[in-house]
Amino acid sequence: MDKLHRHHKNSPSASARAFTLMELLMAAAIGAVILAVAAKVLIGDVRSSSNQEAIQRLRDHWGRVNYFVDTEVREGLSVSLTAGSGGCASVTNPLLTITVPAPGTVSGISTIHYYNQNGDLWRCGPDIADNGSLIFDTITNVILVENTTLEVSITNSSNINYVLTMNSRAAGNGIEYAASSEARTASRSCDPTSGICY
Repeated sequence: MDKLHRHHKNSPSASARAFTLMELLMAAAIGAVILAVAAKVLIGDVRSSSNQEAIQRLRDHWGRVNYFVDTEVREGLSVSLTAGSGGCASVTNPLLTITVPAPGTVSGISTIHYYNQNGDLWRCGPDIADNGSLIFDTITNVILVENTTLEVSITNSSNINYVLTMNSRAAGNGIEYAASSEARTASRSCDPTSGICY
């Protein structure tokens, strides 16, 4: 009995046994695989979330630009593809030209030109006051939206269909969002001297 007791006492218990090198390497390999899979899933989630945020930003931006273009068309008397003159003489290939009533000017009308240049959407025409009204004695030629193109189809002198294509990065290397809309000028008659429209 004493022998049996001594043998039991000297044998290594499960809790006192050390891991072999092979067991440690296997555990490290399994841990590395689990970490790699978790990192891949996490990076995919971050990238997907980032793409969704970029698309939502483009949608919001598209909504603002669409409202702006639609408002200017509705305030206009007619739409065409007339080349620019005066302060907008450099606009030789407009995508959209809007003729608007210009009270107090010699002709009683003015034009707003939209055109694409170097992948950006530009606007040339009367400046815009803080309250949204047009300032006819100041002509500006500025980028309206970067990384955006406009395609316009003019049905007649008062109806247009257009597609705005926006990209989250320059040179088209990012997320792209495109949507179409239509706009119609208000049917009005304007007195060229006073610029008052009926």
